Amino acid sequence: MNLAEIIAAIEQAMQSATPGPWYGRGPKGSESFGGGCVATTTTYQDKDFKAIADIRSHSSDISLDQADANREYIAACNPENIAALISAYKSMQSKVVAHGLDE
Repeated sequence: MNLAEIIAAIEQAMQSATPGPWYGRGPKGSESFGGGCVATTTTYQDKDFKAIADIRSHSSDISLDQADANREYIAACNPENIAALISAYKSMQSKVVAHGLDE
């Protein structure tokens, strides 16, 4: 895949993704097995809480620290942040082309 195809695939996937922002949530209790989750709210008690991804370290060979790092990475890669990056890239690319620097 070239960069244009990657961006198009990400933009397509973002259309049906749960809107951000997303937050990394630490373990709720023993059922989380240590990794927590990525959710749409900052607390489990929020009435709008929606889990985006369950991050568990018990069912894989990753450590609790790695599960925590993965949780924060997934939360940071929410649709709003990725859309902002794509928009900035496209804007910069337009400026490069306008100045004839795209060779």
